Amino acid sequence: MRRLIIIISALLFSITMIFGIGIYIYQHNYTKAFVKQENMVFSKTLLPVFFSENIIFSNIMSDMESYNIQATNSTNLQSEELVPLKYIETLFKTPINWQFDNENQQYDIQIGQRKFQYIIGMNIGREGNRFFPMQGGIHNDFSNSESLAISVDFIKYGLGYDTKTVFSNNGTKQLLVLDKQQFGEEQQHPLGEESVSNWEIDRRYNYLKHLINPIPGSHVSTKASQWPGAPRTYRNGTHEGLDFYSYTSGITVDKNTAIISMDDGIIIRADHKYRELEAQYRNEILDIASKRNITPEYILDMLRGRSVWIQHTNGIIARYIHLNSIDEDIIVGKQVSKGQVIGMAGNSGTNEGVIGNNGGVHLHLDILIYGQLFWEGLTTENIVLLLKDIFNK
Repeated sequence: MRRLIIIISALLFSITMIFGIGIYIYQHNYTKAFVKQENMVFSKTLLPVFFSENIIFSNIMSDMESYNIQATNSTNLQSEELVPLKYIETLFKTPINWQFDNENQQYDIQIGQRKFQYIIGMNIGREGNRFFPMQGGIHNDFSNSESLAISVDFIKYGLGYDTKTVFSNNGTKQLLVLDKQQFGEEQQHPLGEESVSNWEIDRRYNYLKHLINPIPGSHVSTKASQWPGAPRTYRNGTHEGLDFYSYTSGITVDKNTAIISMDDGIIIRADHKYRELEAQYRNEILDIASKRNITPEYILDMLRGRSVWIQHTNGIIARYIHLNSIDEDIIVGKQVSKGQVIGMAGNSGTNEGVIGNNGGVHLHLDILIYGQLFWEGLTTENIVLLLKDIFNK
């Protein structure tokens, strides 16, 4: 009898400890838990889920309604989870205002004082100078003003709340919104600092000098049309980056040429499921661009082909463009190491890529500092001088 009392006491003590610790951790790490309906949010005090969500509360969880109403294919064919915008309003108890610019294919979203942009098909969101992943983007049934659904990435990387997907007994997905985190805050331009376009060349060099050449053994192109700032009259635009071609960069560049990360960083875009444009459609968007004052960003992005975007240090974003393939270890939200292979050079997004041949293979590299192209405000001579100081070592 005495042994039974000891066993029962130990069991009760263990259960008490489990619930106590669970509630404490949950209170200090979770913002809100589940939403069953748009007007109902469960308090975080009710569910000490760290220790009991899959056992004791499994029946409660099975009755919850999933945030994830659907999945849709973006331009780059990444089928991702979407959340109704009205649920986000309920969860954070903040009204969300949005509008859509059809001409530029851009959504503008405002939550309190925070303003976000998303361009159709890019799988990238933007807040000021800060870029962040938005795989799956935004889905909108324009026949229903309340149908707007947005990528779960918007909560995680845009608003900055970690998330976790769990499954109820009936297999329904449930979304947990966890504690506040930061993502990409170093991309924001320091308050009071002058625009990057006004920086002297030496200051830009100090920001970029730690970068390594993305194609070891190559050098800065010897052809002016492959430099940043070169005109692109066929689309009324400007060449935003540096091209690495075989005949101008000192080495052979083909579809077996490895592209490496110039620095440590976090992957914010990786077009693993990219599908090449149809020739007719590519010609149609080029025709649209030729009639505009400058190439619209949504069109420019489609012309970039298969891309990897990496958030590096010092507020630097690099776009590795026209890739033939992307390494399977390159996953959005994951860390990448300096010198790590991210993919192979290609011609995706180009006319040759549409045709399906091996012509025009190269790497196009864009470098941004605090959301601005690093070369803005410099003369062509200084742009090339700066690039040579970084890459021709």
